[in-house]
Formats: sequence, C-alpha cells, structure tokens
Amino acid sequence: MLTRARDLLAERPGAWIQGKLAADSDGILKSPWSNLACRWSLTGALDLTSGMTSDSDQHGWQRHLAREALIEAILLNAGIETGTGYRVCLTVWNDTDGRTRNDVLAALDRAIEELDG
Repeated sequence: MLTRARDLLAERPGAWIQGKLAADSDGILKSPWSNLACRWSLTGALDLTSGMTSDSDQHGWQRHLAREALIEAILLNAGIETGTGYRVCLTVWNDTDGRTRNDVLAALDRAIEELDG
C-alpha cells in the first residue's frame, strides 16, 4: 500500500495536492476512488491504495483502520510526528504551508524503508 501510494504521487508532478483528499484535472474535489480523480493528498492516496473501494466499503474500512495504526507507527518510527490519529494528522501534515511533494515522497520512502527493514 505505501509503495503504491508513493508511485501514485510520484507518477507526475501534478499528482500530489493539498487541501483536498482528491481532485480532478480542474482541481474540483472528488472521492479518492472516483475515475475522474487524478490528483491526491497523502491521505487520499493511502485511502485509494488501502484496498477500500469507496467511502461506504465497511469491510475495506475495517482493513483500513488496522492499516492506519500500522502506518502511524511506521511514520512515527521514521521521525514523522503525526500527533493523535493518523487520518487527521497526516492530512494536517500534508496540508502544512511550505510542504512539498518531495517532502511527502521522502516521508513515504522512510516509511517503506522502515517496513522493509
């Protein structure tokens, strides 16, 4: 999941966004699972690659919650302070003024290294 999220955001410079989970090519808010979405925040990319198929996928949501705890632990171990609760805090971290796509890709790289190590 982390590698797929990283690949999604690294695919092209405009693939990463701030302020929305996902958007279309015009910057209009979309669900991360929308066929029109082509830009994602870190949280949106993780949602899309988590195995969930929509906001209402209850089985996928339970898997996602379990993965949230793992991802938060990995990111904390990689030196990325997430605060309390991965979803909100990663969204805040992603949307912080001055944050760049390279920062997000580097955070994912550290988390992937931690998982592989």
